[in-house]
Amino acid sequence: MGAARHVNGQYDTERRLLAILFRRPELFALHQAELSEELFLDPDFRRVYRAMADAYRRDRRLTYTRVHQALGETARADSARTALLRITETPFVAAGEWEACLRILKDGARRRRMAEALHSALALLRDETERPAGELAAQIQQLVMRATATADDAAPRPVQELLDDAIQRLSDRRAGKPRPGVRTGFPAIDRILDGGFKPGDLIVLAAATSMGKTALALNWACNVMHTAHVLIFSLEMNDTDIIDRILISATPVHASSYVLGLDDAAYRRVLDRRAGLKGLRGAVVDRRGLTAAAIASLSRRYKMEHERLGLIIVDYLQLIQHVHERGQTHAVTVGNTVRSLRDLAGELDVPVLLLSQLSRNVSQRFDKRPQLSDLRDSGNIEEFADVVIFVHRPGYYEPENDDGLTEIIFAKQRRGARGKTVYLRFWPEQVRFTEVFADA
Repeated sequence: MGAARHVNGQYDTERRLLAILFRRPELFALHQAELSEELFLDPDFRRVYRAMADAYRRDRRLTYTRVHQALGETARADSARTALLRITETPFVAAGEWEACLRILKDGARRRRMAEALHSALALLRDETERPAGELAAQIQQLVMRATATADDAAPRPVQELLDDAIQRLSDRRAGKPRPGVRTGFPAIDRILDGGFKPGDLIVLAAATSMGKTALALNWACNVMHTAHVLIFSLEMNDTDIIDRILISATPVHASSYVLGLDDAAYRRVLDRRAGLKGLRGAVVDRRGLTAAAIASLSRRYKMEHERLGLIIVDYLQLIQHVHERGQTHAVTVGNTVRSLRDLAGELDVPVLLLSQLSRNVSQRFDKRPQLSDLRDSGNIEEFADVVIFVHRPGYYEPENDDGLTEIIFAKQRRGARGKTVYLRFWPEQVRFTEVFADA
C-alpha cells in the first residue's frame, strides 16, 4: 500500500510539473541544466516531456497542437496523447509549486540512479570474478560517485560573482593576506606558488636519480601534516623507511648514526622530538604495483574518513602499474595514468604531488639542468600537469665540489610564473633541505 501511495504521488507530481511547464514554457530556458527525461518515471509523461522539449526548441512556444504533432505517429503515441490531455486539463497549478515539484522529481531520479549503480555493482561482483578486488572497488566507487553527483555540483557561477571574487583576491594581496593553498613550509617556494599547492592541482616533482626529490617531498609532507592530513603512496620504499626519513629530518640526527646506533645525547634528542611530532596527521601506503585506479580508490576512502585531507603524494610515476589497452603506445598509457591522477585531484579537491624520474638523456648532456623534454613521455606528463617542478643539484655531477646547493626550478605553472628558481641546500645525512634564496 505504501509503495502504491509513493507511485501515485510520483505520478501526480510529474503531471503537475508538466502542467506548469506547459503554461510557462520559459522555464525550459531557466532550468535547462536540471530538466531531463530521467525525472519522469511514467513512460507516457517521459514521451510528453520529450515532445514538449522538441516543440519548444523549434520556436520557443508551446501549444497543444504543436506538442500533439511532436508526439509523432508511433504505436505508443496514442497513450502519450491521452497523458497530454490529462496534463492540459489539470486545474490551475500555482507557479510557486514549481520548485517543490522539481525538487521532489530530482530527488526521485537521484535515488533511482543510486539504485541502478548498486545493481551494476552487484552485477560486476558476480560477473568479474577473475578481476582483482582492488580494480572492482575502484570501478564501483566511480559508479556510486557518478550516481550521487547532481547538476548543482557543476552549477555555473555568474560573471559578476567571479569578478567580485577577483577584486577580493587583489585586495587581499594588497593587504598582505595569505593566499589559500597548502603551504610547503618553504616561504620562497610558497611565494612562487602564490600561497602553496592549490586544491585540485596535479603537481609533478621530477628529477634525475639521487637528486633528493623524495626527501624534498617528505620535508613538504612533514610541514603540511602539522595542519592537515597527508596521504603518502610509496611504491618504492616501505613505510618504516618513510617514517625513519621523517624522524631523521625532523630531529635532525645523522642518518648513518641513526642506522648504526645513536649515542645517549642523540637518542634523547630523537625522543624529545618524537613528543613534538605527535600532532602530525597522515598515513603511508607502501603497497607496490598499485594502479591509478587503486590509488584513487584508497584516496577516496581516506578522504571520507578524514575530511581535512590536505595533500596526496605518489612516489613515483614510473612504478605505478599502468593499464595498457590494445593498440595504445606506452606514452599514451602513461598519459592516461597522469590524467587519472589529475582527475582525482579535481574530484577530491586536494593537490596531488606526483614524483617522476627524468629521462637518462639529461645525464648525457653538457648542460644537465632539466628541461620539460627530459620528462619521460614528456608530451603526456607536461600536458596534464598543472605545475612541473624540477630538482637539480649541480654538485651531484661533481662530488668533490658538492656543497648541497640545489635548484628548485618551476618549469610550468598554469596560473603562475614559470622559469623561476628557488635555491635550497640539501643535507643528505639529515635527509632535509633548508632555504637559501630565490631568484628575481
